[in-house]
Amino acid sequence: WRYETKEENIMEIKKFGSLIIRSKPVLPGRMYYRYKDHPTITLGASTPGNEIEWLEHDGLLIATRNILKGVSWEDLDRNELILGKKVEIDGKRYWARTMKNGANHTPNDEWGHFLDSCPDESLLWNISCGYSWCMNAVDPLQPDMYDLRGGSSARGRAQYSKNSGLTSFGWRPVLEPIRPIPPDIDMLIGVDVVVKSQDSTIHGKLESVGDYDLMLRDARIKSFGCNFREFALNLPDGSVIADLSRIDFVLPLEETAKED
Repeated sequence: WRYETKEENIMEIKKFGSLIIRSKPVLPGRMYYRYKDHPTITLGASTPGNEIEWLEHDGLLIATRNILKGVSWEDLDRNELILGKKVEIDGKRYWARTMKNGANHTPNDEWGHFLDSCPDESLLWNISCGYSWCMNAVDPLQPDMYDLRGGSSARGRAQYSKNSGLTSFGWRPVLEPIRPIPPDIDMLIGVDVVVKSQDSTIHGKLESVGDYDLMLRDARIKSFGCNFREFALNLPDGSVIADLSRIDFVLPLEETAKED
């Protein structure tokens, strides 16, 4: 399905991928609280009858509803599904995470941004969906409260403790496609490159590539994402070491400038 959005771009609905619990595909909408042993949660290959429905817009894929209900923020965080983890679906790699939340009309208000772009809010939210956990916008007055969106209205907001797993609380995943690291990355040694991992971006000259990480010298951190500490390490000499397993892509700086 294809829709014209309010921004005059195309928003598509696709069906692929499956929710995986206990290493088995399950129907989207499963109640997690019924599992007594808190089994692992992830996403995997499409299986007939268990496909997830996604909205595609601005290079991201957003589930059209909660695919898991009765789940707590803590459950999702334990499975690395708040800030994101890498998953492979039908031969393609993605970061699977929750939607970002922030004050209205700010860059971190990802939920609001998608609603603003949506020709029909019911495509992104429906009354049976309930609340969706989000990346937390830290409130210094309530540091133990975590953010949810949706509920009784598409733009609704709520906060609950991280171990609350009410039946109306769920996970609406977001997928960020991961661009493959070039197999000939060694050819970029000595070249000014851009290294990106989710919202974290570093510019620098590629110094070396090992089995598990790469090093940039004369590094310039262009953006600190939520995952920066897991992704990169600043060294006193101005170099940066980045974890290869967490890198989305490495590209020559000149190439990214042309794309912009």
